[in-house]
Amino acid sequence: MAETSIQSQIKASNQLQNPADPLGLASADSPLVGPRDRMLSTVLYALAVHLVLLLGLQFDFDLPEPKQALRSLDITLVPQRDNKEPEEADFLAQANQQGGGESDKALKPTTVLQGQQPAEPQRPAPVPAQAVAKPSEAAQVDKPVLSTPRPATHKVVANQLKTEAKPKRKKLSAAMLMRQSRQFARLQAQLADQQQASAKRPRRKIISASTKEYVPAAYMEAWRAKVERIGTMNYPAAARRAGISGSLRMAVEILPNGRVSKIEISRSSGYPVLDKAAIRVVNLAAPFAPLPTEITKEYNRVVIVRTWKFAEESIEMR
Repeated sequence: MAETSIQSQIKASNQLQNPADPLGLASADSPLVGPRDRMLSTVLYALAVHLVLLLGLQFDFDLPEPKQALRSLDITLVPQRDNKEPEEADFLAQANQQGGGESDKALKPTTVLQGQQPAEPQRPAPVPAQAVAKPSEAAQVDKPVLSTPRPATHKVVANQLKTEAKPKRKKLSAAMLMRQSRQFARLQAQLADQQQASAKRPRRKIISASTKEYVPAAYMEAWRAKVERIGTMNYPAAARRAGISGSLRMAVEILPNGRVSKIEISRSSGYPVLDKAAIRVVNLAAPFAPLPTEITKEYNRVVIVRTWKFAEESIEMR
């Protein structure tokens, strides 16, 4: 009994000395756990949990797909329409047109533009009356009263009629309007360049032995007589000594004032002495008579194409 009372007194004194350990579990050698220690342990625990979350979890972000670049389609406007469709087309246009002209390259056809104006928004084309079906008719498409097509075909036709009955209007943004304006300006510039090039291009009248017009034929005959006379008088001495003969084909371009602007040998004689002699004869005979008014009304130069024959110390043309 005495020992029990002594132990009770010791516990009571410990509780008064150590309020944090009312049960007296902490020994005299073990340190006490205070509020600061609890806070430190809580912070360390929170840091450990955050590290686990940051290092253990991975986040995947879906980047937006890049927008596809707008593809432009180059359409050419032609002023005329042909019923016959060309086998091989060089450009896309709103109508069929057969190519023509004297150019060696496929030039883009152009049309006269009245000015650089912004393109108006294109309205959807009106749906034909046959394509627009009434609600009652659209509802009757699924009925087996019509010719006996497959049920799947009925559904497709009905869906197409519904989509065609309500066309969606395409809104044109400011960027699209500006782009169309630039395209019209580029077409107008190309048309102006081609018109200037056509105006500067010489209008040639080709006169050959097969010409039937009276005025050009008469001019060519007078030109031929003069060249043959000058050529025979100045026959190349080297060809005479070597006994060389031959023929060549040459084109002579004459300006309205009768002066020679260009000489071109299309088929050589095979002897440089004869080719050079033909060019020399033309230069000696120039200038020729001015072009007749009947020719200059339509053409600003004449090209005379003839075959020259060097034989027996004379020059003949045919």
